[in-house]
Amino acid sequence: MKFFPSKTGRWVVAAALAALAPLSPAGAQTPAPLHIAFVGDSMADGLWGAMFRRLGKDKCLGERIRLIRKAKNGTGLTRLDQYNWVDEIGKIVEESHPDLTVGSFGINDRQGIVEKDKRSVAYPSPAFDTRYQAIVGEAIHAALAQGGSMMIVGLPIMLEDDANADAQAKNKIFEAAVKEAGSDKVSYAQPWTSGANPEVYKPYLPN
Repeated sequence: MKFFPSKTGRWVVAAALAALAPLSPAGAQTPAPLHIAFVGDSMADGLWGAMFRRLGKDKCLGERIRLIRKAKNGTGLTRLDQYNWVDEIGKIVEESHPDLTVGSFGINDRQGIVEKDKRSVAYPSPAFDTRYQAIVGEAIHAALAQGGSMMIVGLPIMLEDDANADAQAKNKIFEAAVKEAGSDKVSYAQPWTSGANPEVYKPYLPN
């Protein structure tokens, strides 16, 4: 049995390998390493961990990919007055120049949005959904600012019904924001599936 981030980690590896080819000049002996930044909450840090373990098992792949661990537990996209991921991603791109930014957000966002100037948007509400999607779009724009790519990973099935409903609503927002970005440099990764119909929460998946 494997905890689900390892499954999603394979998607990240696949995206990384796909991105490696165009980074290497024709005839180059050693391809330039690919830099992947992980941003978001503890789920993003779990993805970083899955990739770290995966690269540790493959020396060749490990030499071609460099991981940048920037996720921060307890953060999200709603409390812009406390931790603003749009600004932080901009700094990461400016300082580290990642080729691919992997983002996972939402588990800490079942609360109203508080802007940097303390204006607020109530949760849940149509206004919340509109503003939340705009923030996701701003994060995407920041990640792509210097020519890099971004992958936003959807939230998995949650144990509690209300949390699960929120996660599914967030996934629709993430997918819509990616589509609205209108760029082939940004993608939305579907979360893992339990294989049941309807979906049910499972902390582990089969190998």
